[in-house]
Amino acid sequence: RVLTLSDDAAELAAEGIPGFEKLWSGRLVFRAHSAVFHRAVEEHGIPVEVSPRIVGVGRTSFRYECDISSRGESLASTRGVFVHVDEATKLSAAPLP
Repeated sequence: RVLTLSDDAAELAAEGIPGFEKLWSGRLVFRAHSAVFHRAVEEHGIPVEVSPRIVGVGRTSFRYECDISSRGESLASTRGVFVHVDEATKLSAAPLP
């Protein structure tokens, strides 16, 4: 299954995290993201291992990092920040539930 940072990815995360789907639906926005590719993927359709982790939780946001590898070799790493926003305006940060 190929995922992007979208509702599909949220549905997959929601399968294993109680309450995530409710939090995701329109209340989390991506405020920062970076990706570093360590090597080109020369084959399409190769199995990859995705290892996400939360590295920090603040009052209104959380930071994550993610490593992507295949057959024991690092392909890429990403990091970013999600901010919980006011549901009514979607403009200002709001405390995480």
